[in-house]
Amino acid sequence: MTSEPRKLPDGIRVITLKGGGKHYKARVEGERDAEGKRTEVTQNFVKLSDAVAWRRAQLVSKDRGTFLKPSDQRLGAYLREWLDGPEMDRVRMGTLRMRSWSDNDKTVRRLVLPCAIAQVPLSKLTTDALETHYLTLFEKGSPRKTDSAHDSKKPRPLGVRSVRGVHVTISGALEGARKRKLIATNPARGAKLPKKRPAPNGTVTVDDEDDVMRVLSRAQLNHLLATAARPPAEVRKPTSKHDSYRSPLAHDRWLALWHVLATGGLRPSEALGLVRDDVKLTGVRIRRSLTTGLKGIKWRLDPPKNKRSARFVSLPAASMAVLRTHLNEQKTEHTAKGYIDNGFVFALTNGSPLSLRMVRRRFRTLLKSAELPQIRLYDLRHTHITLFLDAGVKVHRVAKRAGHSPAVTHATYCHVTDEGEADALAQFEAHYAAIDSAKAQPTLTLVAESAA
Repeated sequence: MTSEPRKLPDGIRVITLKGGGKHYKARVEGERDAEGKRTEVTQNFVKLSDAVAWRRAQLVSKDRGTFLKPSDQRLGAYLREWLDGPEMDRVRMGTLRMRSWSDNDKTVRRLVLPCAIAQVPLSKLTTDALETHYLTLFEKGSPRKTDSAHDSKKPRPLGVRSVRGVHVTISGALEGARKRKLIATNPARGAKLPKKRPAPNGTVTVDDEDDVMRVLSRAQLNHLLATAARPPAEVRKPTSKHDSYRSPLAHDRWLALWHVLATGGLRPSEALGLVRDDVKLTGVRIRRSLTTGLKGIKWRLDPPKNKRSARFVSLPAASMAVLRTHLNEQKTEHTAKGYIDNGFVFALTNGSPLSLRMVRRRFRTLLKSAELPQIRLYDLRHTHITLFLDAGVKVHRVAKRAGHSPAVTHATYCHVTDEGEADALAQFEAHYAAIDSAKAQPTLTLVAESAA
């Protein structure tokens, strides 16, 4: 006696594979398109129960009005569309800084588009796929293009902070896709990010070298400024466009910049965005920041990073003297042929502002000349804030000078404030021990008796 074939539920049919076996194809009818044709959504499953559960969930979402047709658009193409569309509109409306847009654009171009995940359709993008991409960046880095000498370098693993930046960009873009009903849920939500793996001996691993704050001591900082103040052995003519900042006054120009960065704690973009009207009697007024390296834009002046960043920063008398000397000597170039006066305190010989890449290159050269450890340009700001906290300045005063909130300053420089708390605890214990050794108990008894 032969058994009758099992009847499949509605909307599900069997697909026989060439190599044997079978899949179950579930189908749900969608809304009509612009031409009036009925659309459908299908998906294949190995198990019949999975196909039935998926179709039931799609029908429920259809009844609730939340049914979405899966998007075939790939992640890379969507990210490019998201940057050039909604994100650029936010820049035009003033709700997004151009620097932030540029950072997102750089992240997408370097750390998403060259990778395999860029070819995954939005409808098939999962949390597991994103976690795999983050782990690959953390362990191996992103594959580089070979269209230039710089891009042909061997990929280097990303630090935890860099991977987190990639996640923030992708998550923000996918949240926009969810709001536009291209996907039902945001797969980046809940994705686990790699954590630091400390080396057995407690040293910094290669993975998180870029996330480490390196600061100079007070003696090292003084030595750095003293090295920058030395007159050049010989004055040479510029050999390339990158040397256009060199002139018979070259060491004075760089010296003023190093003083502003080291003794003012300014962000590099804030220092490069200073104009002559910002220089006051005892310091500088921060009202804008310089943005360079943008797509299709040589440079532009943007508002400060946040409301707290618009501030006045006082400078030591020695730094103000160096800065005034720099401005006086800069006046001799205003009459030069081809000079365009944009008002910048730190400018090329043609009046154009300095680029961060040029300043970073010159800073590395200065560190090498001073025989100091190689640190980032931004670490001059960290050095300044750390020295202020070490000197016992209150956190809220340092935060106001740095353009931070006190909470951010404490969280970023907790290693310094924790040491201060340890010193305060030691002083309290010493004071308590002195009271105990003086046997203050009789005094307490006399007070009690007089009260009685």
